[in-house]
Amino acid sequence: MRRRFLPAVSFLICVGLAGWLWTRQSTVIHGWGEVYSPIVELNAPVAGEFTPARIAPRLYDFVEKGQQLASIQSDGEVKLVIAPVTGHLTELHAQPGQIVPVGAKLFRITPEQGDYIVGYVTRRANQELRQRMPVRVRTKGREPRAFLTTIEEVGPAGNAPKIKGSPTPLADSATPVRVGIPEDVHLRPGLLVELEFPAPAPAPTGRAADVAMDMGEEKSN
Repeated sequence: MRRRFLPAVSFLICVGLAGWLWTRQSTVIHGWGEVYSPIVELNAPVAGEFTPARIAPRLYDFVEKGQQLASIQSDGEVKLVIAPVTGHLTELHAQPGQIVPVGAKLFRITPEQGDYIVGYVTRRANQELRQRMPVRVRTKGREPRAFLTTIEEVGPAGNAPKIKGSPTPLADSATPVRVGIPEDVHLRPGLLVELEFPAPAPAPTGRAADVAMDMGEEKSN
């Protein structure tokens, strides 16, 4: 008896699994992205004498947001130079005692944490994407994680760059999207991530469309 029903049960399981996979693929738009954080340039707020902080920062030092890096004395007034982000000093442009003009480059900081994600979705799904659309982000690597966020911006379709480490190549034309990173999520710049956008439900057809139209007419009346 078992031998007779086993093939039928296996067939039903395969059909169910195939249906689930088809539904998942048809309701989720996939893309790939990379964590970004703009390089921070610190310039002299006023013209004056440049003085490093008590513990002078050195090249490639780790600095924290809010840390004093230097000060500039001008006409008896002292202006502090404060690190606006946490990261590493990758450039130093002024020497102790140097007179710097206003706007002169002082420091460059490479942030430790990413600010946003730049992702790309194949052209097939361009019309599906919009601002504030929910996104599930999955990180890759030794300690993968997932979190929910939203789309901040959707750009025009264009040539998609090659994302290093992406297991699936993108089409020649793709839509760029900027995805936000929640404040409690810390990702390093350059990290590869997978993006999942829930596609909207397909428009009703046939009898379902007629019923929806009738309901809309009743509401308008």
